[in-house]
Amino acid sequence: MKLLIAIVILFSSSIMAQAPDYILECMDCHGKDGVSTEKDIPTIAGASAVFIEETFAAYKYDLRDSVESKYRSGDTTRAATTMEQIVKKLNEKQIIEVADYFSKLPYVAAKQDFDAELAKIGAKVHAVKCEKCHSDGGKSAEEDASILAGQWTEYLRGAMVMIINDSRDVDEKMARKAKKLSDDEWEALLNYYASQQD
Repeated sequence: MKLLIAIVILFSSSIMAQAPDYILECMDCHGKDGVSTEKDIPTIAGASAVFIEETFAAYKYDLRDSVESKYRSGDTTRAATTMEQIVKKLNEKQIIEVADYFSKLPYVAAKQDFDAELAKIGAKVHAVKCEKCHSDGGKSAEEDASILAGQWTEYLRGAMVMIINDSRDVDEKMARKAKKLSDDEWEALLNYYASQQD
């Protein structure tokens, strides 16, 4: 068993070392293998290639506000950057490669605090108002749906504010639903997604 684990670690390290710089640069903010350890930055491992490509397009064509961020690992002396700046350096082939690369990696839910009672309420809110698009309790990564279950609460809260303020591109149906949710429903949903740590 120990030998098998060692082989898997060695194989993973080998793949990461072979990844081009523009993929490795993603990991300098989104974490090793796309699993974020930063509460304000989403995990991108396991997201669908379609979702990643559409997210890149939103930044590339100025459909989504960028948030400036420092690099969290690697050369942290580099100037702070934005997703818009990162994406605009990439050509279409590279964007497809990035999307394909991270979509094939396993998603890892964030370990974070949550209110169990609010999470129970959030499960009911999700079932009625979110499940149709974000299926399997928000765990599904099908097509253009983002993974909500186990994503960092701080990141999701920021994304929610952007959706309500019309500074994050989502389809009109999603925007309408988001704006109809009360503050209490949002809080319950955030605790529900945080509670899913498997």
